[in-house]
Amino acid sequence: MEAYPSSYVQHNLPLVLLSGLGSTPDSGPSFPDRSEPSTNSHLPPVTGERAEQLLQDFRNADGSDWPWNDRPHKSKAGLIGYKLRAVGRQFTLPPRKASPPPRSPVTTPPSSPSAESAPPWILHSPLSPLSPDSPTFPDGVMTPLWVEKHQERVPSVLISFFDLETDPNRSSLLDNQLKTEINGIKAMITGSGYRTRHVVVFLGDKSVLQAPEIDERLAIVRRATGLDPKTSMFFIPPNTSRVELASFATSILSTLQPLCIEYYRDLTKHARRKKGRGYIPPPTAPPTRGTSQTLSSQGWDVRYEYKLGIFAEFRQEMDVAGRHYSFALAEFGRKLGS
Repeated sequence: MEAYPSSYVQHNLPLVLLSGLGSTPDSGPSFPDRSEPSTNSHLPPVTGERAEQLLQDFRNADGSDWPWNDRPHKSKAGLIGYKLRAVGRQFTLPPRKASPPPRSPVTTPPSSPSAESAPPWILHSPLSPLSPDSPTFPDGVMTPLWVEKHQERVPSVLISFFDLETDPNRSSLLDNQLKTEINGIKAMITGSGYRTRHVVVFLGDKSVLQAPEIDERLAIVRRATGLDPKTSMFFIPPNTSRVELASFATSILSTLQPLCIEYYRDLTKHARRKKGRGYIPPPTAPPTRGTSQTLSSQGWDVRYEYKLGIFAEFRQEMDVAGRHYSFALAEFGRKLGS
């Protein structure tokens, strides 16, 4: 097992990113090309003893080191387990499409008389066997980078943490900054093409009893950003005890659990649709390395079954994952024997 990349053998858990609640180095994999969607934040991270304690409570809920099984951890209120990463305010998502190759006599479609009149390239994922700069091009089945992308880079849920100050002289300005920040993050996620859910947690310097206007301010921010008050927007008052903070972390993860499962179920549906389309899409550019051929239909079946197994693992449906892996292995054996 030690001979395999770690991404191939570690248990897959729903990835949740914590933004603005401390920061750890982003050690995710790099991708072959194209600029990556990223946030451009102007608000400082949430700091102080309460923020540090809350960050630790979320990290305590990380299931990366739990026993490898699909049973909820007994001490975590029935949670399925998560992989949680603190990313700070600035973070990037990997591109969904590769950049087009440079126009040349080799890569320009033969039917095109010139680069200027050539039709647009058919672009695929940077990690697809159909993209010239992919490590799997032209006939590879899978790369560890694809698994790492879902394990480390593309979250099912992004949780953003913000201070909510009650200074009456600055409340309007602060609320506008929050609305701009939240809508900017939502626009970045939408523009990236991923279906990551965005959740916001406000840490107040006063309780609603001390400052009743907080309810109205939160309602204004909610309407301006389209956040769901039940599953996407939360408020923590000051003077919250350590026990209450730990309970909050567990509660929010329990609330988000169905959203995480639905996120990976959507990815499963997408992979099934691509598997069932009945044809192999053309590569962005034809292979030019000797007599290399594109990936066969059997190879694509192996690739999609493996993906379906990975997504089932993320949903913690281990029996389903095992069936997909068994089918992929059997199909791969037939591919080698053909």
